[in-house]
Amino acid sequence: MNEAVITLKLSDNEIDLLVNSLEMLESAIVPCVDNGQWKVPYEQLKGDLQIIQKDVIDRKKEHIIKQNMEVKWNLEKEKYLLKT
Repeated sequence: MNEAVITLKLSDNEIDLLVNSLEMLESAIVPCVDNGQWKVPYEQLKGDLQIIQKDVIDRKKEHIIKQNMEVKWNLEKEKYLLKT
């Protein structure tokens, strides 16, 4: 099967909503429909979105750490310049 790849722009809140919606969909009980195989694509999509979610969180943490390091470096630089 040939699948197209598209790029979507989503906010982190929109990703959260999608993951939550997929979790609710997975919890639906549908009797005797392919032994639950209909859920597989939704589970895969949820897994992919959770990876994206983790990446967004990690990048936010890295950004905060970088900002804190820059502030600390600037404070140290100012202290040094005041001493000289």
